[in-house]
Amino acid sequence: MIVVVNGRMRRFVGASLNGKLMTEWRLGEKIMWPNPEGVARRILVELPQEGTLDWQYWVHAADATQGSVSRNNYMKFVCDGVDYFINGSYDGTPPYKLEDNVLTLDVFDGAAIDRLGTHLEVEAKIAARDSYKYELVTNAICSLPYLMDTKLYVNFQKGRKRKASGCSFRVVGESSGVVHFGGSCYASTHDRDWHPSTLPDYRGKYWLGQQYNNAMMAEDSRLLVTAKKYSDTTYYPSVILKWPAFTRKFKLKIITVS
Repeated sequence: MIVVVNGRMRRFVGASLNGKLMTEWRLGEKIMWPNPEGVARRILVELPQEGTLDWQYWVHAADATQGSVSRNNYMKFVCDGVDYFINGSYDGTPPYKLEDNVLTLDVFDGAAIDRLGTHLEVEAKIAARDSYKYELVTNAICSLPYLMDTKLYVNFQKGRKRKASGCSFRVVGESSGVVHFGGSCYASTHDRDWHPSTLPDYRGKYWLGQQYNNAMMAEDSRLLVTAKKYSDTTYYPSVILKWPAFTRKFKLKIITVS
């Protein structure tokens, strides 16, 4: 149900009276809330075609909103002037949950079916974030495609005196074979410490790596990631992909609503 608060439309999701939660709201004999009649609790949409830029940004947006959601990191659509969030909300309203191409809602205060139209226009505002930390791996799988302006953080520890240490690394598009990052870094016999570096901003003191390709490859849906130490004097080599922030709008065809 939609109510007007301070001149703005808001979703009514619950209230309490004298410390007791309301279970329903009636106007005469008519139940105003909860009222599932005409509410979209399941929306089936057509996602962007795999292999397109829209699809690559879509899977990143869906991944980024599975965890923390804020005013700088969310997905939503607007119906009849009201925001409906996807995966999580920053205003406390129950969100639609996204699974593959299906949006589902567990409560009775969703978008009105007769106001949705033929397409769902989804706005995604995604904050910069880090990928999973890949440690001591060979051809580990990153389940997301490369995004333009992604950075790579490489780190290792030299743990023994008078011994050189280092690691090699690569980030490759699984289908295209395009190398986005690659190379190696090492520490001399006197540099016993942690040795972090980030491509392409900082290359470190003994840095042979580089960013080879900053383009998004249409055929890639995921990446192969390698972080490999040179010797037993190298401890904890790891790489982290630093995904960029982005804002993007998606126009998804509605297949069915119920």
